[in-house]
Amino acid sequence: MVFRLRDGFLGLWGFKSRQAKIGWKSLSQNQLPSSNQELTGQQWESFLRQIKDELVSNTYRPMGLRKKEILSRNQVWRPQYTPRLKKRKALFVKLREIFRRFMSQPVERVIELINPILRGWVNYFAVWHSSRCFAFVKDWVEKKIRRHLMRSRKRPGFGWKRWSKTWFYEGLGLYNGYRLHRLAPLPKASPAGAVS
Repeated sequence: MVFRLRDGFLGLWGFKSRQAKIGWKSLSQNQLPSSNQELTGQQWESFLRQIKDELVSNTYRPMGLRKKEILSRNQVWRPQYTPRLKKRKALFVKLREIFRRFMSQPVERVIELINPILRGWVNYFAVWHSSRCFAFVKDWVEKKIRRHLMRSRKRPGFGWKRWSKTWFYEGLGLYNGYRLHRLAPLPKASPAGAVS
């Protein structure tokens, strides 16, 4: 990230387009030093550090996630990060290609191929607010497996009465780790004077 001051404007290089727009917006609220005002090296560094901290705090977003501000149960606004639809669609395109390519193969072979993809995708998004997205993906994959089995028997439908969900996950070994990973809370400090 490069900062340049010219004619009262601060130029930023090294940002993505959306981040630069947010950066300029937040900079317009700050008071920029005028171009004829001379800053010492220490003042200039503290000014740039303040602006950089503000830009980083306003623009942080992990890859593949959509940030949305929601009202929490405590009536406080907080960020909510959910998987972007673009990433979910990319997952479906990859899985759909496997189902299409291995249409004549046994279902065990298909499950063997899609399990690592599902495991990796779920593990990446498991620390964010992804439970609704995971439910949608799980339902979609289950329908695709059901359709694959019915197609191999040359029958229409999904076989809702023929196979139970538990058989898919326990019998066939379909991936079922659609759980959010919550970080463990930090241990509380022991009271003063406590001997351990």
